[in-house]
Parts: sequence; C-alpha cells; structure tokens
Amino acid sequence: MSLGAKNNADAKRAAREPHAAGQRAQDVLRDAVAVGEKVRKDYDASTARALYLATVLGAWHTVIGIGKIVSGVLGTSLFACVNGLYTLFMGASRLVTATGAVRAGSGSSRRYARIAGGMLTAASLLYVAYATWSFFNPSRVYPKTAAFAIVAFTFLEIGLNIRHLIQTRGAKTAIEKALRIISLASSLIALSLTQEAFLSLLGFPHDPTADACIRCLAGLIAASLGAYVVVRARPGSSTAHGWK
Repeated sequence: MSLGAKNNADAKRAAREPHAAGQRAQDVLRDAVAVGEKVRKDYDASTARALYLATVLGAWHTVIGIGKIVSGVLGTSLFACVNGLYTLFMGASRLVTATGAVRAGSGSSRRYARIAGGMLTAASLLYVAYATWSFFNPSRVYPKTAAFAIVAFTFLEIGLNIRHLIQTRGAKTAIEKALRIISLASSLIALSLTQEAFLSLLGFPHDPTADACIRCLAGLIAASLGAYVVVRARPGSSTAHGWK
C-alpha cells in the first residue's frame, strides 16, 4: 500500500470514530429513555421513584464500599475491609433488585423483594461470623488517616440511607419496603463501624471486645430484618400493609 493510500485510510478511520462514538451515545440514551418509559408503564409513580433511587444508591454504595476497602487496606484494618465488602454487597443487592424488577415488570415486586431480603440475610450472617471472630481476635486502634477516611465514608453512607428512608416513607409495594429495610440495616451496620473508628480518631479508650459484641448484635438485627422481608414477601403471605 502506498503512503498516500495509507494516509487516506487513516483519515477515513479517524473521521468514522467520532461518528461511532456519537452513535453509541445515542444508543445509550435511547435505551435509557426506553427503560424509563417501561418503568412508568409497569409501576406507579411511588415505586418508579423507589427503583430509580435504589439504582442511584446502589451505584453510590458501590463507590463507598470500594472507598472503605481502600481505607482498610491503607490502615491495615481487616474490619474496615469487611465492612466495605458489606457496603459493596448492599450496593449490589440494590442494583440487582432494581434492575431485575424493571426487566420483569410490576408482577415481580414480591419476587425481587425476596431476593433483596435473601441477599441482606446472607451478607448479615457473614458479618456476624466475622464479628464473632473479631471477639476472640480484637483490634484496638486505627491509624488516624484511615480512621478519618472510614468515618467520612461511613457518615456519607448513613446520610444517603437516611435520605432514602425519608424519600420513600410512603412505600406501597413489597419491593419498596424491601429497599427501605436494606437502607435501615445498612445504616445499622455502618454505625457499628463509625463509633469504633470515631473513638479511635479522637484518641478515646474503648474496649474492642465490647465493640465486637456491638457488631455481632448489629449483624444479627440486620439478618433478622432480611429474614422478615423474605417471610413477608413469600408467595401466599398476606398483602396487607403494602406487601403486594
């Protein structure tokens, strides 16, 4: 191939690349609009808002979970890494539940509520197992930089969860209630990390054994909330109080 022909081919390829990128952007936008129309068609305004918030929160919690894990690695804190994995899993559970419900339609509300409850229960029981291990292998301090990062990420997580609880206080369906309970359980687990890291940051003495007991209790409560969702959303159970 001559040099001129090669230059012409390169020029044509370069000209096509912006067009291809623009086409992909249009396809993404078209898909997003189609999904929005499907949600509005399949669900009422309250549930559609809850699914949208769950998707946004799922993405945010994924970022927060990664931030916690990085903080734990930098501070050599296994607890922060485990808590980050829990946050990451809760973010994933929101995304799986919301996207699954969008694809399956309004008749799948109770089914995906059970999936959300099952994921919450499984993650919480694993957290309890770690909390039990930490009771016999306590860790007393965090480096200040890691402690500050942990507190910052955790307060952001709690703030997002509280906002979600406020915005979805009029929950009408099983999937809305399940997503609210995930926010409540996630905040509870986050608090068990915040108090320990905050005391460490301020330099106050604290009993790591007591901290492990608090974590274990928080995990058990979160697991119970997940089991409650599974039971209330099971086939044949009552649809009273919005579990439909």
